[in-house]
Amino acid sequence: MRQPHVVRAALGRGWRKRCPHCGRGALYAGWIHPVDRCADCGLVYERDQGATLFFVNIGDRIFIGLLIALIYFGVQRTYPRLAILLFIIVGAALVWTTPNRWGVCTALHYLSRVFSRDPDDPVPGQKV
Repeated sequence: MRQPHVVRAALGRGWRKRCPHCGRGALYAGWIHPVDRCADCGLVYERDQGATLFFVNIGDRIFIGLLIALIYFGVQRTYPRLAILLFIIVGAALVWTTPNRWGVCTALHYLSRVFSRDPDDPVPGQKV
């Protein structure tokens, strides 16, 4: 198994809000209501409740904080009106891409489970 291919495929599937394992099942019912498991392959998306919060906090919140700080400290001091416009644009983009970004966080959690090879973890088709 080529690991870069697995990582790229899982992250792409997560961005498209699909199961990071098979790419067919949906991660969400509706806009952002998480589904417990893949309807196609049976992968349990979140083995333990709150397990993906680490990836959401590290992969999503820190990035958003840095982006806001960059706009505030970089642009706002020189061009206040441009900073307001950028805050609005970035805010709309962040809301619009929330399910996609959280799908990538779910894929990162899946990858951590695949590469840890825990025999008690219900990842379909995983050989220990």
